[in-house]
Amino acid sequence: MPKDERFLPRQITHFNYWEFDIASPRTLQQQADTFQRLGDFPEECWTARRGKSAAHQHIQQTFHLLLNATPEIWERDIRPWLHKLLSAMKDRRYFALRFFVENDKEWYGDETAQEVKRGLSSSQRAAINQLERRKWPRRSKRPEPQRQRTWSNLLSEIADDVGRFENYIDNPPSADERTGNEQRIYRGYRNQAIKLLGGGGKYISPSRRYIYQMPSPLDDSDNPSVSTCVNRNGRIESRSHFSVNWLDLTTQDAKRNALKLTLHWFHHTLRNLHEYRDKRQSIPWTPQCEGTCRRVCNKLLVPRTPRQR
Repeated sequence: MPKDERFLPRQITHFNYWEFDIASPRTLQQQADTFQRLGDFPEECWTARRGKSAAHQHIQQTFHLLLNATPEIWERDIRPWLHKLLSAMKDRRYFALRFFVENDKEWYGDETAQEVKRGLSSSQRAAINQLERRKWPRRSKRPEPQRQRTWSNLLSEIADDVGRFENYIDNPPSADERTGNEQRIYRGYRNQAIKLLGGGGKYISPSRRYIYQMPSPLDDSDNPSVSTCVNRNGRIESRSHFSVNWLDLTTQDAKRNALKLTLHWFHHTLRNLHEYRDKRQSIPWTPQCEGTCRRVCNKLLVPRTPRQR
């Protein structure tokens, strides 16, 4: 990984990147309270997606820290909690890998960990294998190491998907064309766009909607009025980020024009990811930056072959 780049968060994909705080567009006023720290290592500024495991991300980054930290950073950041001198390490690579294996059963999918293991002695590799069998006995068959994920690959995939979604707005794919990745792009981006337009969030089944009802706190009568956050379509209400609301639209032309409004939001989100990679602050959201966001998106696009798609 280039030294001028942050670590790529493991959980980010081109179908969920908009759920991360590091990419979410914010106005200048909203950014004032969420200043990101730029530290020597990404664990100091990592913000995980809600509901997902940040533990693996932290363990993986700690492994890289144990492996590559300079003596100054070791003395400042590692020794206070590890209580070990760097000069006292007999084999730093073996120590770092053992830490990774002992604390994370997904260590095998890390390319750097595999490279470190191949460089160990036969006795050390045997010790790592024994530790893995003892620590994670119920783990399923080892997955094959996947193609290395890089920022360039991720940003290019997102730029390509946004371009495809823009084409889908005016020319939606037919039922026969909506297969595999094409279907996933169309549905994923359309659902997120509708959510941004106030079309509602998570669907709540009729049998569970009573959970989201609450008597009015200002009504002291014996039969107080009841309010709910579930809209008439059975979804949790969401505020529109734009001047129109999806629930108020009745014609297909109006809906297509509304979906086009969300393209700037997707372009800006991609631009924020690009800034995060290069250890820079997120760009404040303004309507005037639409052209710049689109140009950044086009620059990040690397044409892919049919096999890569």
